[in-house]
This record gives sequence, C-alpha cells and structure tokens, in this order.
Amino acid sequence: ERMFIRSILPIAMAYILLMSLIMSGQWMLQSTIEERSSKLIEAVLACASPGDFMHGKLLGTMAIGLVMIATWIACGLFAAFATQGAIADFIRPALEPLQSAGSIAAILYFFLAGYVMVALIFLVIGAMSDSMQDAQGFLVPTILILIMPVMVLMQVVISGTESMLVHVLTWIPLFTPFAVLSRLGAGIPTFEIVGSGLLLLAFIALEFVVL
Repeated sequence: ERMFIRSILPIAMAYILLMSLIMSGQWMLQSTIEERSSKLIEAVLACASPGDFMHGKLLGTMAIGLVMIATWIACGLFAAFATQGAIADFIRPALEPLQSAGSIAAILYFFLAGYVMVALIFLVIGAMSDSMQDAQGFLVPTILILIMPVMVLMQVVISGTESMLVHVLTWIPLFTPFAVLSRLGAGIPTFEIVGSGLLLLAFIALEFVVL
C-alpha cells in the first residue's frame, strides 16, 4: 500500500503530461496549418528565420500548456493542505516523493523534457502538412502510438509486477518520460534515470535538427 501511495504522484504527473500534450499539441498543430493555408507564414518569414519562427511557436505553446498544468497542480496542493477530509488525507501521503531533492529534480527534468519532446513531434507534423486532413494522417497514428503503451505501462506499474516491458520502454526516448515518471514511486535504479535522461536529451537535439 505504501508503494502504491508513493506512486500516485509520479503516475499522475505522467498522466497529466500525456493529456496536456495531446491538448496543447493539437492547438499548435492547428495554428501552424492555418498560418500556412492563409499565407500568413510568408509574411512572418520575411522578418524572421524559419528556425526562430518555429522555436517561438514552440515556446509560446509550451508556456500556455505549462500554465494550465501549474493551475491543476495548484488546485491539488490547495485540496491537500487547505482543506480537511478524505481527499486531503489521501493526497498528503502521495506527496512523499517531494521530500527528496533527487525525486523533485527527476520529476521536473523528465516532465519538461517529455513536454518538449512530444511538442516537437506535433510541430514537425504541422510543418509538413498543408491542411488538417493531411495532418490527421500523421496525428492519429502518433497519438495512438503514444497512448497505448503508456496506458499499459501505468497499469503494470500500479499492479506492482515486474515486467520487461517497463524496462524496455524506459530506454525508448518516445516513452522515456512516461516510464521514468511512472517508476519513480516504486523505485528505479540511478543508472537508468541518468542513462535514459541523456538518451532523451540526445533525441530532443535530433528533433530540433529535423524541425
């Protein structure tokens, strides 16, 4: 029961990361396609380089998404410390991982790195597509590839069973943030955190080159 309670916060962060990325990623995708179809992008590129334009769009969408996430977290903290009752008694023990500086650093790193990594994928899809119909051909498979393994991963971690799938997904950059966040509560070796974190960073650098 203690391991399950400790896993609530990391797994919740992985779930929030997935849901917020799907929402904010689609906003970014739609805005990019609208700017291309309305020829607005040509006017913008007369004043800024393609790299600056895409990086600015990435930062703007990330800022909106992170503010939304911060609001959700603030509501959770308010429910935990400013209220009394069953909900507060349930949330407070789940915040135990935040008592460790290492856990806090790992949660922040993999959450932000995961946000950048998946947001870049949506941005690349928007850059390649001339219409929402074209984008749907990339978007639907991408969302399914993200959601299906992550949901299975969370179920395995919650059940507390050892699975090779969990270890494999930890080393696949596309699923690394979700796998590491989900495993933090139950315990994950330091070498896996460091190694998968470096691999994820290299994958993000490759995404910027592709973008």
